[in-house]
Amino acid sequence: MGDGLDDLASGRIVYGEHHLVLTVMASSLSQLDQCLSSLKSELADSAIIPIREDWAMAAAFWSQLPSNSKYRPRPSPISSRNFAGFCSLHNYPSGQLDGNQWGPAVTLLKAASAHYQIFLSHDNTDLTEIQSLLRFQ
Repeated sequence: MGDGLDDLASGRIVYGEHHLVLTVMASSLSQLDQCLSSLKSELADSAIIPIREDWAMAAAFWSQLPSNSKYRPRPSPISSRNFAGFCSLHNYPSGQLDGNQWGPAVTLLKAASAHYQIFLSHDNTDLTEIQSLLRFQ
C-alpha cells in the first residue's frame, strides 16, 4: 500500500475507474448457455471472475455506449499500471479479406504505423474512389 501511495504522489501512476461489460448474443438459449460457459472459461484462464448481471443488466448494457458511464453497475478502481496490463492497446485493427458486407477486400495498404490495413470500396461499381486513393499512395 505504501508503494502505491508513493507511486501516486510521485506521478509514476494514476488511479481511475474501469468496468467490463460483455454482451453475448445467440440464436437460441442452448447456444447462449454454450457461449457463456466458454466465455466464463476463457476469462477464468486470465484470472477474471465474471459476474452475470440480473438486476443491473439493462444498466450494464447501456453503459457500453459513449457518454453513459453513469450507468456502469460495478465501476472498480484501477491503477494505470494494472490497466496497461489488462487492456492491451498495442495492436491495430486490420480488417478482413473476406466476409465483409461490401464484398471482398480490394487491396492492402501500408499504414503510417507500418501495419497493413485492408481497403474496402463501399461502392464496387465505381472505381473512382480507389483510383484517387491509389494515386496518392
